[in-house]
Amino acid sequence: MSTEHTPGPWKTTGLNVRAADGGLICTATNLWADQATPQDVKEANARLISCAPEMLEVLTRLLESAECLKEELDSSRGYCGEPESFRNARAVLSKVKGESGHWQEAE
Repeated sequence: MSTEHTPGPWKTTGLNVRAADGGLICTATNLWADQATPQDVKEANARLISCAPEMLEVLTRLLESAECLKEELDSSRGYCGEPESFRNARAVLSKVKGESGHWQEAE
């Protein structure tokens, strides 16, 4: 499985999500129940999908920054344990990259 994706930024044109070069990434329709899905929901899905490369970048950088800050705190105060949010963020990144981990909400 490839861990690469089409580089961002992506943008929406109607229900289509397009790469920076104009290539089609996907169309946000629900083919099996397209008539039942309201247009505003389809458009919201397209906007969400189009933000994926930016969200990946932001999550990666945020996790890196948070881990650095945590290391500094741990060294000055002693080990405090790993926040669940760090584990969840790493699991989401693994899922995006096609690795074995997947995110599950804590029960």
